[in-house]
Amino acid sequence: MILILGSGLIGGTLAKQFETRKIPFKIFSRTKPSFLLRPFDFREGLWQDIEKHADFFYNVETVIHTISTTVPASSMQNKIQDAIENIETNIKLLDICVNYGVKNLLFISSGGAIYGIPQQAVVDETHPTYPISSYGITKLTTEKYLYLYQLHYGLKTVCLRPSTVYGIGQTTHKPQGVVAHIIKAIREQRSFTVWGDGFGKKDYLYVDDLIEAIFCIVDKNFETQHSIYNLAFGKSYSIREIIHLVEFYTGKKLFVNYEAAKPFDIPSIALQSERFKKEFGWQPHVDLSEGIQKILNSTTL
Repeated sequence: MILILGSGLIGGTLAKQFETRKIPFKIFSRTKPSFLLRPFDFREGLWQDIEKHADFFYNVETVIHTISTTVPASSMQNKIQDAIENIETNIKLLDICVNYGVKNLLFISSGGAIYGIPQQAVVDETHPTYPISSYGITKLTTEKYLYLYQLHYGLKTVCLRPSTVYGIGQTTHKPQGVVAHIIKAIREQRSFTVWGDGFGKKDYLYVDDLIEAIFCIVDKNFETQHSIYNLAFGKSYSIREIIHLVEFYTGKKLFVNYEAAKPFDIPSIALQSERFKKEFGWQPHVDLSEGIQKILNSTTL
């Protein structure tokens, strides 16, 4: 049995694929997904209360962990709370996995916040990790604890560090997910605020390509050569270029405001994912232009 932690963009899309492929799964989340067609085992609860739901891990072989209670912006507002929710709770999760005999754990980390300001043009997994946000520190610390539990307790762990993930179903209730925020702003014909000058470039990974990477790990039963992998499409775009694409495909003009760059926000980073591609034969298929069109075609503008 596979347990998905979280039902947001990544967890929800993964659950849809499990449903389509008829793979048994269950979900722990604070809200029950309404988009799944077949009955499934669901447990509603807060991430911080995971200890109260330890019994839900009974007969679970694999955990896919997509939950984070913060984003870079919110993590800096209360760093102590961020550490409690996203380090302490993750340790509790690992203890539960060991106690209930979970064999595998896949953790969705971060391909940007982990590294901090890039020290080279293209960032691979050996790049130094100097996060500039509490969010990045909690992700990195969790990765270290996963290694610890793999070393001492035999829990197979894999950390995926994706670039900026976007896709159909992404919400805008957090200050994260720039593609979704731009599309929502242009749909509602309201202004959109850019931090910085908008020229910094990042890689954007469509959620379906990330899900295929997850299946690569699951299908190999976590028999991997490494425990940490970057995942990226392989082409970087600036915010200004994203805005131009959305304007082009909608035929509408976006009203843009510019504010000072935030000290916790990495302006530019280009990830290299050759390690994962070589080991698994994985290739991303949806470039940003096609991804934006997929999102636009799924909504009414």
